[in-house]
Amino acid sequence: MKNFYILLFVLVSLNGTGQTWNIQSSGTNQNLMSIGFADPLVGVAVGNNGTILWTDNGGQVWHSSSLKDNTNYLSTSMKITNGQREAWICGDNGTIKYAPFYTGANPVWIAQNSGMSFGLNDLEMSPQTNNRTGYAVGDAATVIKTTDGGQTWTRITNFPFLVFLTSVSVDPTDPNKIIVAGDQGVIVSSDDGGTTWNIIQASGSQYWGACVYTGAYTGWISGSPASLTHFSGDTLTDYNLGSMTAGLMGLAFGTANYGTAVGDSGKILHYDGTSWTPETSPTTEWLTSASAAVDYSTKDYFTIIYTWAAGLNGMILGKTQIISGIESQDLQEVSLQPNPARDFFTVKGFGKQAEYKVRITDLQGRRLKEFSSAGSNEFNISNLAEGVYLVTIYNGRSNLTRKLVVSF
Repeated sequence: MKNFYILLFVLVSLNGTGQTWNIQSSGTNQNLMSIGFADPLVGVAVGNNGTILWTDNGGQVWHSSSLKDNTNYLSTSMKITNGQREAWICGDNGTIKYAPFYTGANPVWIAQNSGMSFGLNDLEMSPQTNNRTGYAVGDAATVIKTTDGGQTWTRITNFPFLVFLTSVSVDPTDPNKIIVAGDQGVIVSSDDGGTTWNIIQASGSQYWGACVYTGAYTGWISGSPASLTHFSGDTLTDYNLGSMTAGLMGLAFGTANYGTAVGDSGKILHYDGTSWTPETSPTTEWLTSASAAVDYSTKDYFTIIYTWAAGLNGMILGKTQIISGIESQDLQEVSLQPNPARDFFTVKGFGKQAEYKVRITDLQGRRLKEFSSAGSNEFNISNLAEGVYLVTIYNGRSNLTRKLVVSF
């Protein structure tokens, strides 16, 4: 007899817990101008007067870099190459620094020669895993490029406008496809790594703060006064923000349909694939930058998107969103008993010989325990604190997620 499995997409409701913005302790009151994460754990935030912060636990603890100088750092870009987390930062006077990240170790920052004396306002490396191409933009129409991870930088001298450039983004499918934005409304793209330029918008009232590719040839641009514009190729579509006046200076996307825009007076907007809607912000500090990372290890269970924002006076915010799980009809009868539990719980609905895996996470999506059934349906949770947890059960074909209350 054939078994038919009907996939049901279930939105995991956590009553707001773990899905609201929380202030993270940065340990500084310096203005932070950029934040970037390589993955859900490792990130960098940079700002004025030589401020460089780093974390290896998603921002639960931020450390100050041992590098001490007076540079105003304005941008950071992070990626993973062959399993190695890497970061680049840029700022005043053409400064670029690079650091590889090793678990538990303070990153050592190495100066790279940009060949420039103008300020560099944004830097982005190609998100392609093994590609070493990157771009930085800045004052006086400065555009520079590297193809070797920053060991050498070359200036691109044919930019069509003499303007202050604020942001650059690299197409995730093609390191030669870039989009650049600046003041006076200027938006320009290139399909060949800056050899030639396509003028998308030659003038306007906007001071663009951020541009981000969300897929091949498509993405978003934000700026001040309140502006959000979608681009597809070289076609722009303005999003109607109504009466909103707050400038939006930072953009981040975990997926093409999950985005965040941040800006003046702590303003935060959320994108759900269709519309941008305001979110409750815990701060009125001006937010300058945002970053997002996805925990791909949970893709068989549910999607977890981590988002951060940084701003003036050392402000760092963090948010964890558990979007959905996939539950199959063959697991509908499975339950956790007892619930609430104390030292042990049992998975009911499987035979003793069934093979499956169990993962326990907190409401912020952090993995705490993993088990294999190995002929037993009873699992030890004696070292878990009191609270509410998510238990995900996966049998190789499908999965479910249930809440478990631990109470003493």
